Amino acid sequence: MTEKERIVNILKECRMNSYLATVDGDHPKIRAMSPIIEDDMTIWLVTSNTTQKTGELKANPNIALQFMKFPGWSREAIVLGRVEWIDDGDVKQKLWDARQSVLKNYFPDGPQSESFVLYRVIVTEIKWRDSEYSQQYQIYHPGH
Repeated sequence: MTEKERIVNILKECRMNSYLATVDGDHPKIRAMSPIIEDDMTIWLVTSNTTQKTGELKANPNIALQFMKFPGWSREAIVLGRVEWIDDGDVKQKLWDARQSVLKNYFPDGPQSESFVLYRVIVTEIKWRDSEYSQQYQIYHPGH
């Protein structure tokens, strides 16, 4: 298994235990988030245009996402990067189709809803570990 495949496995396994960090002025903010992870390591965030994080991401697109396995924290990844707002209807529909069972609770009008906001995470670095016995992180840089 390649390093990238190992990281994708961690991200997918731990996506329900993930946290998004943004910045609001001079103050960091953190909240639970359940990203959509693709096999090629593309990370998607879906949110509403009425959330505080949408305003924070417009002002400062730099983010951190932490993924952790509970209990034990034996697998972990910290994604650093920035978000890019995506307004492509086909991409929104594709992600809607993949997660409709959850997203319909928040967006009853579907991906064409005015409030449906989609971000793609542009990853710059991932710190990760895959063992409860190691506190040593590996560093992954996409494209290197």
